[in-house]
Amino acid sequence: MSDLRTEQAARLVLIIAVVSTVTVLSFSFVMSDDGPGIETRGDLTVSGSMASDGIVIDEYGGVGTLTYTRGGDIEWRLKDLQGTAYVKVDGGYQPRGFDDVREGSTLTLSEPGRYEVRMYIDGNLARTGTVTLDGTVRNTYEWTQTASDGRDHTYSVSLEYSFSDYLSYADSDAVRHQDPGLEDSRFAVVDPTVEAMESVLRSEYERVRQPVQYDTQAYADYLLSFVQSCIEYPDLIGEGTHSDTLVYGESEYWAYPLETIHFGMGDCEDTSFLSAALFASAGYGAAVLALEGHMVSAVALDMFTPPFDDPDLRLTVKHHIATGMNLYFCETTDVHWPVGYLDQETHAEVVVADRVSPVAVSS
Repeated sequence: MSDLRTEQAARLVLIIAVVSTVTVLSFSFVMSDDGPGIETRGDLTVSGSMASDGIVIDEYGGVGTLTYTRGGDIEWRLKDLQGTAYVKVDGGYQPRGFDDVREGSTLTLSEPGRYEVRMYIDGNLARTGTVTLDGTVRNTYEWTQTASDGRDHTYSVSLEYSFSDYLSYADSDAVRHQDPGLEDSRFAVVDPTVEAMESVLRSEYERVRQPVQYDTQAYADYLLSFVQSCIEYPDLIGEGTHSDTLVYGESEYWAYPLETIHFGMGDCEDTSFLSAALFASAGYGAAVLALEGHMVSAVALDMFTPPFDDPDLRLTVKHHIATGMNLYFCETTDVHWPVGYLDQETHAEVVVADRVSPVAVSS
């Protein structure tokens, strides 16, 4: 009798377990309607619980919309995932948050970007997800260069790139610092976007410098002046922070040229990679050189005319035996020194440095 009761009890436990499992599976299935997913309409991609029943997504003519269809008092809160990691507030800096707040049943996005989005219904968090709108980004730059002849020349260019092309670099799993087993110049990427930017820069140079007497040294000075003048050096946001903290939230982050263009900011490594990539796109031999706490770029020139004599600057040129290039080194941050000139301290470091990293260009 005891054995029979034990067997019946075991069967009852098994039945309860099976019923519980079925109930859980049924519950999970019902909840999956509002669960995470990915949905794409044209250039608009939505993921997470934003891509579920109750939200209609659409994209037309570069404008993306998310419309909640089930009523209630709706509020959308957005965090720009491709903005700088920190933002300036009341004279100081704080981590970027959900500082873009919009009300109404429809969220409209008209500029390319990637956002973390939270949707609230009647004050309660209801949906979360990532929303990405692809498209063409256009940045306009104006700057004045004092040329070697002493004349001032003012330029204006609009550079374009695809937001998805930028994301391909931003989402890269590349090692974002110096690695003894990797070339430093791996970040000075020459791709179709950088080549197109160099072409736009060249057209503006030819427009302003009429009549054009093409001079390889003068054009290299011009490309360098664009980087020096138009790419801002990031602020240090607090004690113990680094130059990459403001933009990327990291103590060290080597950025690809398109990332630097996207933010309009970069420290010495970033601007060295950008200038070297532009030099290489224009047909020059180019390189970068990492120093102690600094980096410079270099451009290969067959002929060079010293533009001036400044006691505080030193003409810095080295012959690179492996490639046969005569490399003229460049300070790429926000100074206005021409190609080949560095301050005394940096010049001394370059003279003894041996880790010159030439830019590889696909044939």
